[in-house]
Amino acid sequence: MVQHIQSLVSWLRQPDFEDQDKNLSALYVQSIALVVITVTVILGVVYAAAGQISYVIFLVADILIQILVVGLIRFKKLKSALNLFLAAALALLTLGILSAGGIHASSAVLYPIILL
Repeated sequence: MVQHIQSLVSWLRQPDFEDQDKNLSALYVQSIALVVITVTVILGVVYAAAGQISYVIFLVADILIQILVVGLIRFKKLKSALNLFLAAALALLTLGILSAGGIHASSAVLYPIILL
């Protein structure tokens, strides 16, 4: 049990790249991915309790993608992690906009932010 906790803590530590800029980028992406995982788990529980299984499936996929992003950072594949993170964000935002009624959804405001 202690070994599992130590393994989890090692995934939460700050990444160590040779370049300070890469360290900072990796720390930001990892932090955002961990927050997304936390929020997604909470949303998954809420949607599961409400019986919205189709949303839960998308949320589980998002959790797996974010875990993969953190894993790529751990294996020092920062560019791949950034690209996967942005592609997942755009895909989930697009799905959210489509399920909310189109481009007039309030979440459409996030498109330019993600693209920048």
